[in-house]
Parts: sequence; C-alpha cells; structure tokens
Amino acid sequence: MRSMALSEAKDKLSALVEEAGSTHEIIQITQHGHPAVTRCARGSGWRRSDC
Repeated sequence: MRSMALSEAKDKLSALVEEAGSTHEIIQITQHGHPAVTRCARGSGWRRSDC
C-alpha cells in the first residue's frame, strides 16, 4: 500500500485513478498526516477489512 498527502493526490488524481485501475495498488491518502481515504480499483479483490 502506498501513502501520499492530500495535496499531492489532488495534483495527480487522474494519474492515480489510471494507475489504480492497471496495477490494483491500494493508495492511502492522508490529511494532516492522518489516513483520510483509501483508494483501490474496483474488482481488485480488496476487502473493507484490509484497511
């Protein structure tokens, strides 16, 4: 799982969506250093309990 700040995710959102769809990597977005969002591609096999 990769983690990145919200400001970086905003700048790279389109690329992150494409990357998540092709690599099925889980991406955690943080806000003020704390986890805020976990993004994964649909159909990636990710389960809610994985967070």
